[in-house]
Amino acid sequence: MLERKSAGYFVQGFGGRGYLPTSYIGTPVHELGHVVMCWLFRHRVGKVQWFPKRGNGTVLGYVEHSYSKSSLYQRIGNFFVGIGPMISGILALIGLMYIFVPDSYEGFMDHIDTGVQPGAVSMEMLRGVLQSSSVLFRGLFSMQNLLAPSFWLFLFLALSISSHMALSMPDIKGAASGVVTIFSGLFTVNLIGYVLNIDMNQYVAVLAGYNAYLVAFASLAVLFSLIHFAICFLLFLVKKKGLFQGNHLKL
Repeated sequence: MLERKSAGYFVQGFGGRGYLPTSYIGTPVHELGHVVMCWLFRHRVGKVQWFPKRGNGTVLGYVEHSYSKSSLYQRIGNFFVGIGPMISGILALIGLMYIFVPDSYEGFMDHIDTGVQPGAVSMEMLRGVLQSSSVLFRGLFSMQNLLAPSFWLFLFLALSISSHMALSMPDIKGAASGVVTIFSGLFTVNLIGYVLNIDMNQYVAVLAGYNAYLVAFASLAVLFSLIHFAICFLLFLVKKKGLFQGNHLKL
């Protein structure tokens, strides 16, 4: 929803063509997330559109894939295929941080390791994630980074990727069908554990331990989405107020 609001403000202010430069960077990352998950869960990949094309309406990219409905593994894969763009987007952002702003990356990762308590989602864990996001924001927009050309290149790439991470309606529908299969499988496993008197809590605790890291990395994407939204909204206001005339700034 945040991405659509941002795109709406930008398009209203500068037209659809003004949004295309970010699409040529963010769309391939988005579609790559779908494709990789298709490969991992043995879905057959058909036609893929990696970049926006003229005459294709509002469709920036897509992945056509098929799977066997008789395969539980492939049906579970629908969930991961659907959320693939979020995974590929977050990994891309982390990789860009590591390459272009290594000091900010180290600070963020160190704070996650020391300040975020793993376990089930709780207020304490969420507080640690918010603190990590604050550390990241201050680290990114330090004076040292603001004076470095590599930071501005990173910021453009990061905003281009984060602005195209949102799931489309087909993505959501596909992921939802996978969620149903996952929950059905978990219910069956727990039922078997109950019948056989096997304690499943230890396995649940192991999975819950990763919650903090998942939420922390997701907050990275949310942070850049908020920055992108703020920039698009400000540009929209500037255009609406008539501060731009043609290609010149009105002073």
